[in-house]
Amino acid sequence: MKRKLKVIIPVMAAAILLFGVMPAGAHLFWVEMDADSIGASSREVRIFLGHPDMPDTNIVPELANADVYAPNGGIVALTLEEDRDHQKATVRLDQKGVHLVKTAREPGIFDPKWHHQKGPVRLIKDSAKLIMTNGP
Repeated sequence: MKRKLKVIIPVMAAAILLFGVMPAGAHLFWVEMDADSIGASSREVRIFLGHPDMPDTNIVPELANADVYAPNGGIVALTLEEDRDHQKATVRLDQKGVHLVKTAREPGIFDPKWHHQKGPVRLIKDSAKLIMTNGP
């Protein structure tokens, strides 16, 4: 039995290393704001597509929508402006309470063959949200 384990364990470890570590090909989609803007009556939000740790690879996202949901239930479409590698907008916080920025990318297609990988073609739908507060 010990002899079999001596053979099985290295084979399993090699299989995990070979097949368990796959290169990541996905992009992240996120919304952010500056931490030092907390408490301000208006805040700039930025919408990105890419890799936070490699900003030179970011792509300006094509958005299906970008809205702010106000505490009173109102919904306001963001007025977006392209800025280098992202979209940006100013959100006015004219009501006390929680505001929600909700964004969605235009749907896209991903084919693993583009990266010399196997797998089915996928429909990609991304959304990102940011919660902001203005008072209690």
